[in-house]
Amino acid sequence: TFFSEKNGARPHELLIPYTRAMFVSHLLRAEAPRRCLLVGLGGGAMVHFLARHFPETELDAVEIDPLVVQIADEWFATRPGPRTRIHTADGFVYLAEAKAAGRRWDAIYMDAYLKPAEDTDSRGLQLRLKTERFFADLGGLLAEGGVVVFNILRSPALAEDVRTIRRVFRYVHLVRGWGGNVIVAASHSAPPDALERERRASALEARELGVSFLDLARALRRVD
Repeated sequence: TFFSEKNGARPHELLIPYTRAMFVSHLLRAEAPRRCLLVGLGGGAMVHFLARHFPETELDAVEIDPLVVQIADEWFATRPGPRTRIHTADGFVYLAEAKAAGRRWDAIYMDAYLKPAEDTDSRGLQLRLKTERFFADLGGLLAEGGVVVFNILRSPALAEDVRTIRRVFRYVHLVRGWGGNVIVAASHSAPPDALERERRASALEARELGVSFLDLARALRRVD
């Protein structure tokens, strides 16, 4: 992931397709998220994208592996900024502490994968990050109208993971075909209707952000 993201001159460009699809968050709310949380740092392209194109956004980025944080800093200049905080911490623990503190975010991006191990599934996703109880706690961290966006790798467990998310959240949408990953967006609040999403997509497209928001809007599918 690091090497495919490497773009020193333009680190804000989302070179990996699924990272572009993660910003479906900006179509599923009445307005762009102002307070965001990213769990799983990678090279930090999503951090740079928000800082450049949505500088009013306050972002907390959480990464469990200090080596990843170091590489993101040294290779991609992914560092704390005026509105960006980078936390080297276990995402599960960080979220539990945030719940206790009453923190809330407009958008939460879940992109946390490790190497497969006894406490992860075959894709490397921590098992404790895919339970119904965890999803319920995650939903409790959303501000009014907030949305959680999950990056899910394709596997035999995909359908069950989506069903578990659907048991917790009233509104669930899928985006397929963006880099082979499945992006799942979930919310307790009704999203804008299809016409309004197209309008928002057109407005974002006009800003030339490097994301085809119109294609993204048309790829959205509601899970009933």
